[in-house]
Amino acid sequence: RPFSTREIEYRNFLFPLDMPAGGKRTVYIRLDTADGLHEPTPMILWDSQEFTLQHGIRSLGLGLYFGIMLVMALYNLFVYVSMHDKTYLYYVTYILGFSFWLFSYYGFSFQYLWPNSPNLGNQSTVVLTCIWTIFMSLFVRSFLNSKKYLLWFDKLIKVYITLMILTILMSFYGNYSIGIFSVIGLGVPACIAGIVAGFSSWKAGYRPARFFLLAWSALLISLVIFCLKISGILPTVWVIERSIQIGSAIEVVLLSLGLADRINALRKEKITAQKESIKAYESNLKLK
Repeated sequence: RPFSTREIEYRNFLFPLDMPAGGKRTVYIRLDTADGLHEPTPMILWDSQEFTLQHGIRSLGLGLYFGIMLVMALYNLFVYVSMHDKTYLYYVTYILGFSFWLFSYYGFSFQYLWPNSPNLGNQSTVVLTCIWTIFMSLFVRSFLNSKKYLLWFDKLIKVYITLMILTILMSFYGNYSIGIFSVIGLGVPACIAGIVAGFSSWKAGYRPARFFLLAWSALLISLVIFCLKISGILPTVWVIERSIQIGSAIEVVLLSLGLADRINALRKEKITAQKESIKAYESNLKLK
């Protein structure tokens, strides 16, 4: 329904409920969706003053999170401008795509960007998920240099990106559940392949892969907790509810460290190659 139909202008459904002290009320709530798929809906009964206090704290936390993500995106964008390394560009688009997806998932996009288009709000969840995973795949492919060292993983990423594009196209038919199941069904094996690829690169002596493994593990753990939460298996407590923010923030910081280590590794390789070239040139001079 359009955002204007809500009794209170808030990103989540919020209803005023008057209850006398010590009294009882029976409340019936009907949940319905176009395709029958919806997340478990936790019910929280707030005192109005307590809600106002908690709303301020939660807003501050979200502001800090999105601020951190924006700062990291801008920092890596400046590095890309100075170095012209496309890995940084993929990383920036991934951070921005992931942040905008979470911004939309928490209801801000529907409240501020398309309040009169609830269908677009549903579709955006699938589309934005596919977009940030595509950017993430391009970043991982470039970061691990899979085209040169991990051909099997490079081919797998190309297939995965193609399937994500098809999922975006399918989402325009308006079936939310098919898109969600497609994202989850393709995402799980892709994440496992990412761990295997990172471990293989690390064992082969590629130092930046250790940062990738730590960052990838942090994101995967947070995503697993997040999926268990929306499946109703885990309770909706503060740590679980904010797991994806905590995990993604840790991941972004670790990947930034990994990119810095990658620059140092490439610089050392370049210096070593230059030294070997100089030695070969001097040997040729001696022979002449």
